[in-house]
Amino acid sequence: MSCIGERLSTTKLVRKITIFAETLCGKRFYAYQVEFAQRIFRAILENDQDTITGLMARQCGKSYTVSLTTAAVMIILPILANMPMFADDPRLQMFKDGFWVGIFAPSQRQAQITYRRMKSRIQCKESLAILEDPDFRLEFTTSNGQTVALSNGSFVTAISA
Repeated sequence: MSCIGERLSTTKLVRKITIFAETLCGKRFYAYQVEFAQRIFRAILENDQDTITGLMARQCGKSYTVSLTTAAVMIILPILANMPMFADDPRLQMFKDGFWVGIFAPSQRQAQITYRRMKSRIQCKESLAILEDPDFRLEFTTSNGQTVALSNGSFVTAISA
């Protein structure tokens, strides 16, 4: 990604994570989804506390974008955080032990919509090939109707709130 000692800009890192997300399922985002996904990636890397709202028409891929960005960061952020070249990068240090996600909705049924989409993204053929790659070697430690957890410490769980 960059030379040791040379810090990769957040913009470049966000672009690279976007490419990873698209590779994860073998599908490219539409332009409006790229903008939304990259805002989410930037917020995660900068530990941004802002509320992010995606105002898009029905059936245009809001849940798809959120589910794919979630699956991507569950895999890539802990790997990056544990690479020597990012050892002192404050943007990634909080992810050394995984990326933890809670999907909250008024009912469990509503939380399950995004959860099921995320689960299908992280368990699609292309994603499984990445998880099994020698550079990643990740396994599912939990995979049920409410929680998916990976051997890198990342997990997502759907909960009614």
